[in-house]
Amino acid sequence: MRFTLIFIGTTIYHFCIYPLILLFAGVFLKKKKLETGKKKYSVSVIIPVFNEDKNIESKVKNTLVALKNYTGEIIVVSDGSTDKTNHLLKNLKAENRSIVKTIVCDQRSGKAAAINTALPECTGELVLITDANVFLDCKFFSEIIKMYNEFDCDCVFGNLIYSSFSYSSLTVGENSYWSWDKLLSTLETCSGLGSATGIIGSLLSFKTELIKEIPANAILDDMELLAILLEKKKKSLFCSKAFGYEIPARTTYDGIVRKERIISGIYGWMMRRKFGKMRFLDLFFLFSHKISRWSLPLLFILHLIECMKDGPVILRKFYKLFFILPVFEAIGRFIISLFSGVKDIKIKWFFVPFYLICMMVSFIIGTLRHFSGKATVMWKISER
Repeated sequence: MRFTLIFIGTTIYHFCIYPLILLFAGVFLKKKKLETGKKKYSVSVIIPVFNEDKNIESKVKNTLVALKNYTGEIIVVSDGSTDKTNHLLKNLKAENRSIVKTIVCDQRSGKAAAINTALPECTGELVLITDANVFLDCKFFSEIIKMYNEFDCDCVFGNLIYSSFSYSSLTVGENSYWSWDKLLSTLETCSGLGSATGIIGSLLSFKTELIKEIPANAILDDMELLAILLEKKKKSLFCSKAFGYEIPARTTYDGIVRKERIISGIYGWMMRRKFGKMRFLDLFFLFSHKISRWSLPLLFILHLIECMKDGPVILRKFYKLFFILPVFEAIGRFIISLFSGVKDIKIKWFFVPFYLICMMVSFIIGTLRHFSGKATVMWKISER
């Protein structure tokens, strides 16, 4: 039962031991505030878009409202859009010529390439990268800049809130995932020891001079940005009061497509890393928060295979009763949601097995895509 022990040990470490270490550090090692005054940073907001004609006007207007008390600019990069996005951007630029910049790329190259296109155009002291479907709270920039003023940090990421998660049962699991992720980021920030590593790419800010480009073939652009900063021994923090709001994917299918893309991106991200350049505590946080959890789907699959083959009878019966049986209903509802977008799985005790199934499916597909060379930097617009 080797894989079972590894799976149980990794699970206990990630969900129990690591949070307790952070909690202990937060209680006994208080994070020191700086006495640097209240500097008003200028901000460059980068919004990479692809076929976002339904959101782009609202997004730009929302960002303008959030920026109203600050010196800033909005740089929208249209990454090969084929709908009305480019036409709308032309009008938005004409209406807000002093603030809104637009870059239209004829060929689609992916989010990382779009970010690289915008970075040389940034004139602000801070860069914020955000998505077209994420809307900023009116106090977002005041909270972010407060973190830069009060603490010794080079990167601050905000708090993403799902404004609705009633469409898909996978989204319910996703919401729980993000809640746990943000709890760990809060504990990491409060510990005062290392960097918060639960980076949120749609609400990510950093000091402009630190990053000039990221690998154009990166799928996980947010993790690439974090890793570059950590390899430069810079610090990232989580701001729980800087809210951004997103409507999640409507169907389970869209959720799985997003997750398998993340899984395939993890492999490339790991291969590019220079872990030896990171500070020990940052590496410890990164391993404990991200890498240990990324390993859980694989470990769970290996544990399940091992358990069903040689495990104790009582454990096999447990999985058959509480996991295998709900699979059939979960698969049935999953198939329905694939083709109809019907709101699926309403019985709460099905959420956990269904989410585990989706994670395993995403892991397998993402792994196959990476090793077959079919992983792509292009992102898909989800139905919302």
